[in-house]
This record gives sequence, structure tokens and C-alpha cells, in this order.
Amino acid sequence: TITYEWKNQKIGNEIIPQDLRERKIGFNAQQLLNIIPEVVKTHDWYMESEETQNYIYKKNNKLGVYYSDLIPVLTKAIQEQQEIINSLKDDNLELRKEMEELKNLIKAKD
Repeated sequence: TITYEWKNQKIGNEIIPQDLRERKIGFNAQQLLNIIPEVVKTHDWYMESEETQNYIYKKNNKLGVYYSDLIPVLTKAIQEQQEIINSLKDDNLELRKEMEELKNLIKAKD
């Protein structure tokens, strides 16, 4: 994740002073492209000619992120993490029981 602020934030024609600009939280599109390329906007349709009304699919100068497309990916990651957490809880509980049994055996020998 990254934090950023838009360059030259304006209200009307006035540029907002640096100390009053909004900070945003987001993702680095270049890094996402390597991990989840489906959520990165690399190309777009551009009108080739107003006269012919033909469009071409062209590479963008800047990458964009389809943030809403990240929701299913992040949800799945949370579900997978929860399964791991539940498994670790079960393992921990089992180890505590075994430790308690060992303590009782040691006490019984004394």
C-alpha cells in the first residue's frame, strides 16, 4: 500500500496549499501488475478519428487500479487466513492439553 496526494489539487482555478491537501491511501499499480494483473488498467479505448468514429485499443500513459475488483481477492485472502488461524488455534489447544497431561504425570511421580 502507498499514501499519496494528487498533484495540483484545485478548487475551481485555485491550487490547494500543500498543507491542506487530502492524503489518499492506495496501491502501487506497477506492483499489482505483477501480482494481480486483472485489477490493473493498462489500456483503454480511444477515438481514433471523430470523422470516422473509429476507436482503437491503446496502451495508457499511466496505469490505473480497479479497486472494486480487489474485493473478491481480498475476501478470499481473509477467508484463507481465517482457516489458518482456526487450525493454529486447534493445534494450540491440543498442545496445551498435552502439556497439562505431562505436568500431571510429573506431579504424580513426585
